[in-house]
Amino acid sequence: MVDGNNVVWNKVKFGEITNNHDRVRVPLKSEDRSKMQGEYPYYGAQGIIDYINDFIFDGEYLLIAEDGENVKSQKNDIALIANGQFWVNNHAHVVNCTDNCSITYLLYAINATNIRPYVTGSAQPKLNQDELNKIKLNLPPLPEQKKIADILSTVDEAIQNTKAQIEKTKELKRGMMQKLFSEGIGHTEFKDGKLGRIPKEWEVVKYDKVVKKLFVGIATSTTEYYDNEDTGTLLIRNTNIKNGYLDLSSVEHITKAFDDDNTKKRLRTGDVLSVRTGYPGISAVVPVELDGSQSFTTLVSRFDQSIVNPYFVCYQLNSELGRSQIKNLQFGGQQQNLNVGSLRLLDLIVPPKEEQDRIVEILKVVDNKKDNLDQELKLQIDKKKGLMQKLLTGEVRVKI
Repeated sequence: MVDGNNVVWNKVKFGEITNNHDRVRVPLKSEDRSKMQGEYPYYGAQGIIDYINDFIFDGEYLLIAEDGENVKSQKNDIALIANGQFWVNNHAHVVNCTDNCSITYLLYAINATNIRPYVTGSAQPKLNQDELNKIKLNLPPLPEQKKIADILSTVDEAIQNTKAQIEKTKELKRGMMQKLFSEGIGHTEFKDGKLGRIPKEWEVVKYDKVVKKLFVGIATSTTEYYDNEDTGTLLIRNTNIKNGYLDLSSVEHITKAFDDDNTKKRLRTGDVLSVRTGYPGISAVVPVELDGSQSFTTLVSRFDQSIVNPYFVCYQLNSELGRSQIKNLQFGGQQQNLNVGSLRLLDLIVPPKEEQDRIVEILKVVDNKKDNLDQELKLQIDKKKGLMQKLLTGEVRVKI
């Protein structure tokens, strides 16, 4: 223990420090809820799923997921605090604390605990009440619990503030894109066309008229040609393509020999990669550091960059204007697809190249702001994880 605290923490079972109120819960079918819409939150396993005109709980309670994939994976928190008047279905346990326990401390403690040993079922993971009550937790004296909870709550407030800033930045970008793709920069004369009102000097052309080369990445099986990062060539998949960027947190590599067999498929700086299957049309631009990489079954668009700024095309594809068109061009049942032939038919707004560049510069400023906020959020979340590990185990003791 640290900081000279000599008070020994107790190891307790969850059921010893809580009162369970599961018997009060009442599940409501969606059709029943549709007839009783109102102001009171209706909670399920992972939070609010509806608002209705009645409540069965009034006060402060801890809600803990009873079933679902998350009780097994714990990718997200399994517990939250509900305040005021609300309703809970039978997919979340409802508890409050005994006098020697802080509900906020308990929230952090249960979310930081590995509950897999207490979860039953594989196809339908479940944390039943008996198993929940067996979970063992560290319980410091109440004043120390409250101090720990205050520290972690302060970090959580900072995290929520950053998340709110990220959402505001996204909303700002959406508004700017809508304005820039309809009004441009400094125009006074406009015309109406198939994509709405745009500056008089702008054109609307088929994608096929401006794309220099449009093809699908490697479409044959690549599994037998997987290689390691040091000697292989990066292989970008549809799942790596996000809205305006490439997520390379989970990638594959292929052998140089297989790469050489597919030289015509190699990516070049400025190529626009678009998702072909799953979330069709979501696009990102290949940055200079990924020049020479390969892609697997993605749509690849290559432009004459003296005429078309690939980032301008990418922004347009990801905009509401582009998404609405792509929705009408895609095909398939449950698994939607977008093919080369369909993408060629998309209508594209094409301002003069100089104005494209200026619009891209403006939008990149907003993107950079969001990137900085994303990085700040990651640091805050990492800080919280570190604090929880130290404070909830007693590795570091707080001064009371």
